[in-house]
Amino acid sequence: WNPWTSDYSSLVDKMGWRRLMAPVRPAKDRLGPILPALARLTGLDPQTPVYCGLHDSNASLLPHLVSEQPPFSVVSTGTWVVSMAVGGRKVE
Repeated sequence: WNPWTSDYSSLVDKMGWRRLMAPVRPAKDRLGPILPALARLTGLDPQTPVYCGLHDSNASLLPHLVSEQPPFSVVSTGTWVVSMAVGGRKVE
């Protein structure tokens, strides 16, 4: 991911993977209602909306965005390590 362009990394294009990737959408995008089979299985209202959402590492940044002043960084660990910097400058 390239945060400066809000697009996939150039590696995606170099490897010919773009056609395999989902379109980039804002997390708040409403995708539609839950699938009918899932509504029946779970007992949810068939009109329950489904939103695009975001990755847990990105979600871990949200509380810091509202409580901290830039510049700061957040490191989220799990299956992989995701480092996020807010208010930093691009290093060439």
